[in-house]
Amino acid sequence: MNYHAFVEYLWLDGELPSPGIRSKTRVVWLPQNPKIQDFPKWRFNGAFTGQSGKEETHCILKPVRFWPDPFRGEGHFIVLGEVTDSGCNAHETNRRSMLRVALGNLGNDIRPRLECEQPFSLSDGLETVSTFSADRMAEPHQCHYGLGVRQVAGREIVDAHATSCLAAGLHFNGYHAGSHPGEWVYQIGLRDEEDELFNPLDLADDLWLSRYLLMRVSEQYQVLTDFGSKLNGERSVNGSAHGKLKFKFSTAYTRDVRCGLTALQVINSALNQEGQHALVNIPAYVKEQGYGFIIDCRSDSNSDPYEKGLQLLKLIPQEE
Repeated sequence: MNYHAFVEYLWLDGELPSPGIRSKTRVVWLPQNPKIQDFPKWRFNGAFTGQSGKEETHCILKPVRFWPDPFRGEGHFIVLGEVTDSGCNAHETNRRSMLRVALGNLGNDIRPRLECEQPFSLSDGLETVSTFSADRMAEPHQCHYGLGVRQVAGREIVDAHATSCLAAGLHFNGYHAGSHPGEWVYQIGLRDEEDELFNPLDLADDLWLSRYLLMRVSEQYQVLTDFGSKLNGERSVNGSAHGKLKFKFSTAYTRDVRCGLTALQVINSALNQEGQHALVNIPAYVKEQGYGFIIDCRSDSNSDPYEKGLQLLKLIPQEE
């Protein structure tokens, strides 16, 4: 039996240097247990999103993935759309389409996996949500993984965000306090080794939706969410890549107990040729066990994970 459902359409705009999330709501006549083809395409005016063409301003949203809406409840959905032109060709800002094609061109034996840690800060627009005087605030090394009013602020917002991520079915793994009150970090990725394959496209979709959900929760609490400007390059705590997205990247070869370390060293060498040695490494315990993943912290915390996925896939040796 069909029914009217609220559907929130999401897409990435054409803003530079990093895209932002846009959305609009549509009432859709849906069947019970809908499939992606049940959600219609929808037009929007690209003149307002940095995506208008020379001859036309309207773009089309092509639904590619959907999740239950944790805010509106059962029977309502959030849809991710790829941006196309009126001829249904991928728009030039559509990095998701590029990553999808790149993954399709890989051999079936590669099985790339990508996981991520996302830092962010909460503020009232002027200062962090912490209103404590300087003499009441703890030192940065005390705030990281901290608790209590001297070390953290905004925990109720972060708890609500985590709940919404789980309700939407995201691969949300956990979170912890950052290096200053109002700063937090959460993880998107596999929950255990027996979980299903989590490729770079899955990660990027989930990460973008998790950002959207955090901004929606922040609306309810009347605070601002900042993924970039207050974090990127501002501080470094104990030599860590503070304010950077922390990616864990692996392939079937790097996860193989027989050849994992060799495959990791090949990828690590390719990454280090770009001159950012301190932000790329193979963890010590991974070296010791001889297989696993490489850590890449080169990307700013507000960067596009579709673009990161494309960059990392290019590093996979051709013989793989």
